[in-house]
Amino acid sequence: MQIIKPTIVLILLFFTVHNSHSNTISYPEYGYTITLPRGWAEIPQAALESYKKILSKQYPNPEYIDFVKGYQLQSKELFEYPYVFVKIDVSGKFSEQSIRQATNETISKKVKEMSKGENYPDISKMTTSYDSISHITWSTSEVYDNDLGFINNLIGTKLTESGFIQFLGYVRKSDIEKYNFIIREMIYSVKLDDNLKYKSLGINDVSASRGINWEKVVANSILGGLIAFIYSFTRKNRNRKPYDPRTGR
Repeated sequence: MQIIKPTIVLILLFFTVHNSHSNTISYPEYGYTITLPRGWAEIPQAALESYKKILSKQYPNPEYIDFVKGYQLQSKELFEYPYVFVKIDVSGKFSEQSIRQATNETISKKVKEMSKGENYPDISKMTTSYDSISHITWSTSEVYDNDLGFINNLIGTKLTESGFIQFLGYVRKSDIEKYNFIIREMIYSVKLDDNLKYKSLGINDVSASRGINWEKVVANSILGGLIAFIYSFTRKNRNRKPYDPRTGR
């Protein structure tokens, strides 16, 4: 896995300017605080639970759709791109060594293995990297649909002492330049309670022995995003004009 170090000054400068009218929300029950960019809001919990209930009838695997929170632009309809879902794992600490051992190839193989026999859209351009300063893994992939066109997902997984908090961002390819950086800053804004802050073990770090490897964690998040993608299409876009590659719409 590629190891990255963010340009801290650029991040802080952008975050200060862009979020002059931002909204900071704390979740004591989950142990984190997040700052939403201007124009973004939390998806109502009742709407999110209803959304998950509909998805669970079609895809009974709870690991894929166990979203606890969601955020999106206020000017959009509910569950219209771009949006961000949140998943939380408290089943145990992951070692950095197990994360570094994951590669684009091993993650792609795991996604194909777990989606075998399912009618999912094609997934391509999967990448993964690890920010050892913020303890965030970044995963990206792209999905194509004849009606919706290309949808890109950006997954930021922040390690904690008890597992991780995962943010799944989705945006149309035509809007990547506008929203991808905003979603990254939203994830970088996350602050953990002291008891959850990840402590690196350095040379004493050993591979996780929880029976779940990091490839499966990333594959679960990608497949969960695909399920949301499919639902978004069937719910909102049956009468939509076919995707036009010339305009990106």
